[in-house]
Amino acid sequence: MLLPENHDQREELNNEVHARPPEELKPPVAISYLALFEAGRRGEDMRAVRELAERFSVTPPDESAVHASLEFGAFRLKWERHTEFSRFKVIVPTTPDATFETPAISKLPEDWVSGLPGQTITATNILLLPAPTETIDFDRLSKQHFGGNTLIGASVGGGKGEAYTDFRIRSD
Repeated sequence: MLLPENHDQREELNNEVHARPPEELKPPVAISYLALFEAGRRGEDMRAVRELAERFSVTPPDESAVHASLEFGAFRLKWERHTEFSRFKVIVPTTPDATFETPAISKLPEDWVSGLPGQTITATNILLLPAPTETIDFDRLSKQHFGGNTLIGASVGGGKGEAYTDFRIRSD
């Protein structure tokens, strides 16, 4: 089958998708994920990552890097620069009974987070927990983790996991 003509940047854009290795996640972990639109502030994300590394006496990524995964002891930070935005993922080991009351991002210095360059596109807190041994009580799950809101969910990973959200934006 003959496809329409390739976009001038098709290969570059395809390679962008595959350029950053995935981060291994083993439950139970808490994850906070930020995507920030940079709007002319290109490179400030790298300065922020290097400054955080220096605060914690961690070897910073090379200044030419476009992504990095850094171990800080109590948390791991994965940073990626994309064309229009940067994303930051904070990963923290937790317990199987964890809640969203202490999100992973709380391990970061508040002044560092508030000083990140750009505007928030996405801010998400995630709990990756072991599979429950009993049938999920969705009302209890909603009350415990989502303020009693209606949940949307699906099986993931070929049925080996389940993901739930209420799609609400909260103050955190």
